[in-house]
Amino acid sequence: MCSVGKLQHLRNALNRTTITAPFRLPCWAPSQPSPNFKPTPGLYEPVHGSAPDIAGKGIANPIGTILSAAMLLRYSLGLDKDATAIETAVRKVLDSPSSGGHGLRTADLGGKVGTTELGDKIVEALKEVL
Repeated sequence: MCSVGKLQHLRNALNRTTITAPFRLPCWAPSQPSPNFKPTPGLYEPVHGSAPDIAGKGIANPIGTILSAAMLLRYSLGLDKDATAIETAVRKVLDSPSSGGHGLRTADLGGKVGTTELGDKIVEALKEVL
C-alpha cells in the first residue's frame, strides 16, 4: 500500500505536467536524485496532444503519455531509476515474443489492442521490473 508521502510525491509530479491520456501508475518508493542533480522545469506532453477526435473510443496509444511521465521523473525530479523502469516496461510490452516481450500494439502501430489493455500490460510489466 502506498504511503501518503509517496502518493503526494506522485500527485505533485503529475500536477507539474500535462498528462492527456488515462493511465494508472503503480505506487513505488521513489529513488533519490543523485547529489549533482539540477531540476529542469518542463512541459511533458506527447506530441499528439490530447487527440480529442478519438477521445473515449479506447484506440489512443498511451505510450507517448507514459514515456512523457518517465521524462518528467528523469529530467525534473531526478528519478532516473524510476524513469528507466518505465521505459523498460514499455519496451517489454512492445518487444516481440521471440525476444521475451509481449508484442502488443495499438491500431496506429498495426496492432489490435486498445488503450486500456496496452496501459494495463505496461503497468503489469512495470510491477515486474520494480
